[in-house]
Amino acid sequence: MTYLIDAWLECAHPKLRVLNKATGEVCLELSENQLARLQEQGLLDVNRLYSVDPLLIQEISHELLEVIAC
Repeated sequence: MTYLIDAWLECAHPKLRVLNKATGEVCLELSENQLARLQEQGLLDVNRLYSVDPLLIQEISHELLEVIAC
């Protein structure tokens, strides 16, 4: 499955969604508090989200889905 990361990080209330690229279905949605918690725990490096490398985006998507599923 291919994913798309829709991240709004430079706004008053940051959020991030992981979408199924083929269907547009939202697979994961993270709120401002959830994003902050993942960053504090070292589980999310927002600088990686600025990458245009599709393989890295897929890797980040899978990591987020695994972390949230646990």
